[in-house]
Amino acid sequence: MLMKGTGIHRSFYFGKRFSNTFCSAGRHAILWMFYRTGNFVYYKKKERLRMTQQLKEIKTKFHDTVEVDLSKAWHFPKGLPGFEDEEEFVLLPIGDNPEFQVLQSTNEAGIAFVVANPYKLVEGYDFKIDDPTVDLLEVKDAEELIVLGIVFIKEPFEDSTVNLQAPLLFNTKNRKAKQMVLNDKRYLIKHPIDEKQLNSMQEKQTAGKND
Repeated sequence: MLMKGTGIHRSFYFGKRFSNTFCSAGRHAILWMFYRTGNFVYYKKKERLRMTQQLKEIKTKFHDTVEVDLSKAWHFPKGLPGFEDEEEFVLLPIGDNPEFQVLQSTNEAGIAFVVANPYKLVEGYDFKIDDPTVDLLEVKDAEELIVLGIVFIKEPFEDSTVNLQAPLLFNTKNRKAKQMVLNDKRYLIKHPIDEKQLNSMQEKQTAGKND
């Protein structure tokens, strides 16, 4: 069965409307102040949040050493293709650019990937999530999911590509994640983000077949 629009079915369909952005679980601390016996008593929500945090310093590929909250880490039960032993990752910002992030292993500094919302890079991206992925991530509603793609940055930026053949899926309810291989001939592992580049590539492929 297929999910499109607002209907909920066993399988999930992702199209342009899933232009997700990450929402930070750690919002700015709220300061509650009230007056008691002539003294101001402060209660900081931030202090309460610290009790649930699991802070750890990790070495990273692009950010040197940083402190991360492991309670906000993403868990890949089967790792990533080629990195099956790496099951825990965090998302780190890239400067002040909200469009791109780094998916960083918490165990191996050298294992990190630039990721971005594929729907903002390529028009018309859509795919189905297979049942094994739905079961692994324990997906109940498609609204729980965030989709990202691994980006290969090049100079100039128009030459950059994104992996549309294997999107990254994140369940925001349980923080489980998976990279799902689509086997969809419409998309490439290094799919050009520039439409002109894609058209040129397709023309060369067509010419090669005709030859």
